[in-house]
Amino acid sequence: MTAEPDRAVPVVTVGGFLGAGKTTLVNGLLAQSNGRRIVVFVNDFGAINIDYDLIETVEEDRISLKNGCVCCTLNDDLVGAVVDYCRAAESPDAFVIEASGVADPRSLDQSILALQAAGHVRLDNRIYVLDADCFGRLDYADTELLIDHAVASDLVLVNKADLTTAEKLAALRKMLVRSSPHNKMIETRHCALPFDILIGDGQRDKAVPVPVAPNQLLGHEFHSWSTTSATPINRRRFAAFLKTLAGSTLRAKGRLFFDDAPDRAVLFDFVGSRETRRLLSEKTADPVSVLVAIGHQDRFDAALIAQAFSATLNPVPPEGGRTEERIDNPAF
Repeated sequence: MTAEPDRAVPVVTVGGFLGAGKTTLVNGLLAQSNGRRIVVFVNDFGAINIDYDLIETVEEDRISLKNGCVCCTLNDDLVGAVVDYCRAAESPDAFVIEASGVADPRSLDQSILALQAAGHVRLDNRIYVLDADCFGRLDYADTELLIDHAVASDLVLVNKADLTTAEKLAALRKMLVRSSPHNKMIETRHCALPFDILIGDGQRDKAVPVPVAPNQLLGHEFHSWSTTSATPINRRRFAAFLKTLAGSTLRAKGRLFFDDAPDRAVLFDFVGSRETRRLLSEKTADPVSVLVAIGHQDRFDAALIAQAFSATLNPVPPEGGRTEERIDNPAF
């Protein structure tokens, strides 16, 4: 049985070599859940640092937390486990799947594509964690393998960036850019990043900016741009807008209304160099598009993005029309 498209649950995969920081990243996501019900599939319960006071129940293959999140062991029946959660009375807001440190994270693709085809999930983000400190000490075969895995992802976290030199970081960045010029990279310490960069909005119907904690990010300051508009978007012009977005944006998401179906919302998500759109089934009486984008301070041109988005409005709203725009720092 195919699930309702509107109910497709975002799924995020996390890959990386042993010790790179995958489990640290998962711990951070659980800590930032803020009422979202996240189901995490991991290889080793013991590595997940869960405060005893947060645990609701412990079973052989599952730990349920009081905040609604669940940690499960990754087994051979990943598809069956995900389907069971999706068919539950209260489906999760997101799935996070941590690949084994010795496995190619692309080995999860077949299962996720099957689940996506059935309408249970949508691939939201493929994250790969690289250990900047130990990368230079690996042999040639291992470095080539890790780069091969990294460039297949949407977002590469160059973790432990504080433990290596600027020269080694520059060399690693150069290697990644040479292998995949469109790959998105962020240097991190302890994989500390805002939830909404890593996972799309679990509620699946909003795009709301939220603040980033001071000093949470290493070596980067993030800027965001957001807009709302009651004027329908021209689909052809939006395709041109995506080229501008791809040049400087780490992530964008929104609830959009296009001029060829002005009463039907489209949930839009952009991460890395990949974009997805999902048409919602219900019609809306008061259609207002909402769009949010986030990027690095040194590459994010909010004014250019705003100008490019204005060109998608057909017709362009008159002076004083119902279009509002905001440029924020820090980002959502």
